[in-house]
Amino acid sequence: MLQMGDMKVGLQLFTLREHMKTPDDIKQTMAKVAGAGYQYVEVCMPDVMPPEELAGVLKENGLTAMSTHVAEAKIKDDMDGMIARQKALSCNDIIVPSIPKELRGDLDTMLQVVTNITKYVEPLRKHGINIHYHNHTFEFAYFEQGTPMDLMCDILKQGDAYFEPDLYWAQASGINPEKWVSSITAKVDRVHVKDMRGTPQNSCEMYPIGFGNMDWPGILRACKERDVEYVVVELDSTPWDVFKSIAQSHEYLTNLIKKL
Repeated sequence: MLQMGDMKVGLQLFTLREHMKTPDDIKQTMAKVAGAGYQYVEVCMPDVMPPEELAGVLKENGLTAMSTHVAEAKIKDDMDGMIARQKALSCNDIIVPSIPKELRGDLDTMLQVVTNITKYVEPLRKHGINIHYHNHTFEFAYFEQGTPMDLMCDILKQGDAYFEPDLYWAQASGINPEKWVSSITAKVDRVHVKDMRGTPQNSCEMYPIGFGNMDWPGILRACKERDVEYVVVELDSTPWDVFKSIAQSHEYLTNLIKKL
């Protein structure tokens, strides 16, 4: 079991997508990410900088690419290119971030995508690369054959692939994140986090970690029990300045991890 202090706080760079549209943007933004306290990033950004150059920018700012988000179709169509990109970034983990919207209405089709992911396990492992699947809310829908999420995790487990659970989307689907982390059948070594508040419009809204109503002490204890190594901040949106929000999230998580 990991000690609580062994958990690392990372940032999913999709959070800053509006600030990475040019190479100069990326350079300035990575400096701000480091200034917010981060040492680990999950790469997901516009393709405007060669991976070798990006690796240099990350190194200059003391940042490590802990994983990348890559569509399943890209891996299927250009595995050699994806492997070369991972090696250029010195990154050992690829995350398939979702299933295309047009494929989500049919359970068998969704399960086939996840089955495809398991077929990449061995070819990628030969290069020291792990592959993961990442969830949203649609995986918790109900079909006659069962809930996609449970079936997907079983497929990932059987294929020795990893799963990267997003705890916000679980709670948004009515799932208790703390209990869910403990029950996932597939391998898990990193999770996505963002906080949640209700709104006057009777909906839910994302907030920096520690500024919503999710039970982070309980969730992080469950992550510790699960030997989660990375807690990855991803804010699809935030009501406040995004750079302030990522700094607040890092500070809250870092302080909480030290206390637990």
